[in-house]
Amino acid sequence: MPFLTAEDRKLFEEEGYFIIRNVYNPSEVQRIIDLYQDLWIDKVKKGHIQQDSKYPMESLFPTLHEVQRENEVLKDFMLEDRNFAIAEEILGSEPLLIGTTCFFKAPHTKALPFHQDNIDNGCIPDRNVALWVSLDGSDPSNGSLCFIPRSHKNGLYSINLPATHPYGVLSTNVNGETGDETKIVHIKTNPGDVVIFDGNTIHGSNSNSTSTRFRRSFAMHFTTKTVEKVFANFTHLYNKRGDVVQRPVNKKHGKIRSLLLPPKKMEEGDKIY
Repeated sequence: MPFLTAEDRKLFEEEGYFIIRNVYNPSEVQRIIDLYQDLWIDKVKKGHIQQDSKYPMESLFPTLHEVQRENEVLKDFMLEDRNFAIAEEILGSEPLLIGTTCFFKAPHTKALPFHQDNIDNGCIPDRNVALWVSLDGSDPSNGSLCFIPRSHKNGLYSINLPATHPYGVLSTNVNGETGDETKIVHIKTNPGDVVIFDGNTIHGSNSNSTSTRFRRSFAMHFTTKTVEKVFANFTHLYNKRGDVVQRPVNKKHGKIRSLLLPPKKMEEGDKIY
């Protein structure tokens, strides 16, 4: 049974995002929340998480990337048929999973500025979609997602490349580039909802101004099996059977660093944005 109706898909294609309600049940959600707690305790015990006085809550509950490589339970959740089915409905062909992110969004953490995920993913062609599984209820007070509707239709926006912040992501403010009709939509989700959005949709999240409410979530990024080049995790993509597959690296991506490619290779071609 499809997760989206024809009307749902049309709305997604028009707005650049959509919320699919109740994809995961409470027991499934609680299992992942418990896993987050176990992962966090283990990383604190091993000294992998250390608090920074400048960013006390962000550093204590940092965003975790690609945890499926070290945890089979989270890998199984990542490979859930529902995730790949939703991605295939949106992309229109067999998907490949680019990577995952575990968000804690603890109380008193800052907002995430507007950004576009395909600036990090670097897919050519740029057809990709994010699935954001809501583990806690979310609203503007505890850091819900916010979107600029229809922004995905304008391609990638130019960005500067500042030094990467230890607890942040590469992002940029939207300085009026999207026109006078731009509006920001702040969404609300319940545990088990899945938010889907285009890789070019401009989005961010509110600060968590609460004292007790986390806004945990699990995000996945998908592209198509036919993708020609990828920047993020190009040697470690997953198909729906859980096989690790590779695609050529997007050498024209603006975030290429000398640690990845020799300087001469970095000079080849133009940036993709």
